Amino acid sequence: MIRHGERFSDKSNIHLAPAGFQRAEYIAKCVSNATFTMAFPLGPPDRLVASVRPPNAHGEDESVRPLETLTPLSRALSLPVENTLRYTNVDGFVDRLQKLAAGETMCVAWQHSFLDAFVRRLGLEGLAPTSWPRSCNYTGPWAEPDYAMDVTEGNCYDLIWQLLLFREGPAHRWRSAAFSQMHMGFRGAGDGPCVEAFYPDSAPGAWDRA
Repeated sequence: MIRHGERFSDKSNIHLAPAGFQRAEYIAKCVSNATFTMAFPLGPPDRLVASVRPPNAHGEDESVRPLETLTPLSRALSLPVENTLRYTNVDGFVDRLQKLAAGETMCVAWQHSFLDAFVRRLGLEGLAPTSWPRSCNYTGPWAEPDYAMDVTEGNCYDLIWQLLLFREGPAHRWRSAAFSQMHMGFRGAGDGPCVEAFYPDSAPGAWDRA
C-alpha cells in the first residue's frame, strides 16, 4: 500500500505534481524489474488497484492522482489498473482483496488518510500505525519540494505499508498476519537507482542467489 505521488498543496489541481510524476516513473522502473525485493518479495505485483475520488458536495474536486501514480507501472507490466473503488469504500476494498489467489501480490495506491482503516479492518488492531505519518524522515540529499507540503497532512509520500496475508483455506477470508513499514527510496528523479525497499534482490528469499 502506498500513498499516491506528490501533489500540489492546492487541492484544486487534480493531477500529480512534477515530483509525483517522477516518483511514478521510479516505481514503474523498480517494481517491474523481475527481481525479489523487500517491498515485493514474490516479484512484481499481479494486480494494481487505485482509488477513485469523484467530485463531492464538500467542494473536493475529482482526483486522478492514485491512477496516475500506477499508470507507468501498468504500462511496464501490461497490467490494467483497477480504478473503480471510491476512496472512502473501506469495505469494498477489503472485499476486493479477498479475490486474491494464493501467492498473488496486489499493489495499491490510495489517499493516505484511509490506509490505516484498511489495516485495522484486516486484523492488525494495535500492531500497526494508527495513521499515516506526516513526515517520512528522508535520508540523503533529498527533501520534498515546498509545493508538496500540506499544513494539515504533511508531506510523507515515500512509505510503503506491506501486509502479509493469511487464510486457513480457500473458503476462509484473508487477514493480516504481519505488517511492515519501509521506504521506496525515491530521491527526486525518476531515473535514480532503485534503493531501500526497492533494492534488487533485497528480499530474504533471494539472498542465497545475490
